[in-house]
Amino acid sequence: MNPVAREVYSVKFQMVLAIIPVVDLWAAYRIERLRFWILFWIGIVMVGMVLGVIGDPVIETVLGLLIGIPTALFLMRYFTIDWNKKIEEEIRQDSEKKKFEQEEMKEEQHQLDLKENYEADEEYEESKD
Repeated sequence: MNPVAREVYSVKFQMVLAIIPVVDLWAAYRIERLRFWILFWIGIVMVGMVLGVIGDPVIETVLGLLIGIPTALFLMRYFTIDWNKKIEEEIRQDSEKKKFEQEEMKEEQHQLDLKENYEADEEYEESKD
């Protein structure tokens, strides 16, 4: 299985995708919440089926939409914001790690330069004698 692209996504765009059937699955996959998203919609369908047995199928559909769509929008917004925070934190940590590694490399190079200068000074002193 290919890993998901580790990038920050637009919350508004993700929310638009959340209300489009089938495309909402892709939106959930992008933020690594596909399994939860499928279970969420299975739950909404099951609630709708129970309401359909009890009463009018039109009420079942209307209640399913009135509950499902706002909840889907809220969840997609929440999960996308959470995802973006996680990715931004990873990016920040990576940049700090690279900065630290660069500083270490500069320090090592500085130590090597000092050693070479010291050895060159010793050779110069020996050649003067």
